Amino acid sequence: MATTHGKDGAVYVGANLAANITGWTGTFDGGYADTTALQDEYASQIGGIKRMTGSVNCNTDTADTNGQVAMQTAVTGQSTARLYLYVTTAKYWEFNANLDLVDTVDIGDVVKRVVNFQSNGAITAPA
Repeated sequence: MATTHGKDGAVYVGANLAANITGWTGTFDGGYADTTALQDEYASQIGGIKRMTGSVNCNTDTADTNGQVAMQTAVTGQSTARLYLYVTTAKYWEFNANLDLVDTVDIGDVVKRVVNFQSNGAITAPA
């Protein structure tokens, strides 16, 4: 297995690279449901509804109209955004997402933004 460095990660909103991204996290959930019954010795599950949730961390960039501002517009307009979360320069997660965001303003730092997402529809995993 090849180890990769986080510097190669990226976030695209549609075809546009989002600026000033400092990192992202994502959890792919298989939606497992417990099928364990009384007197079973071992737990068992079946796959259910798949989803991906997580967050994109960034230094706020109000000039990034096709990246950060596009994500903010999706939040305020209650519409989905097409996200491409790059793990390497060639491998990425792809899905439509519902977004919400949190801005943090501190006297001793740049304005930070966290964009939280949850997938809406099919998810394409890195190949």
